[in-house]
Amino acid sequence: PSVCELVRAPGFARLPLVVEDFVKDSGACFSASEPDAVHVVLDRHLVTGQNASSTVPAVQNLLFLCGSRISSLLPQGRPALAALSC
Repeated sequence: PSVCELVRAPGFARLPLVVEDFVKDSGACFSASEPDAVHVVLDRHLVTGQNASSTVPAVQNLLFLCGSRISSLLPQGRPALAALSC
C-alpha cells in the first residue's frame, strides 16, 4: 500500500517500517496510483499489487506469467497442462 493508504489504517503507528519509504531509501523504484485504485506492477517474474483492490488483477497476471512460462517449455503443438505449477 502507498503511504496515503497506510496512514488511514488503525495500526499505522505500530508499523515497524513503511514499505514505500524502505523501497525508495534502498534505491529501488516505487509506483502507486490513487488510494484504493487498482495498481499492479509486473517486473520480470515479480507481480505486486498496491492494495486489496489489486489482488484479483495481480493473481490473474501471475497465472498469465505461469502459463506463458509453461507454454514456452512445451514442444510446439502440444496442449497446455490443466494445472499450473510455477
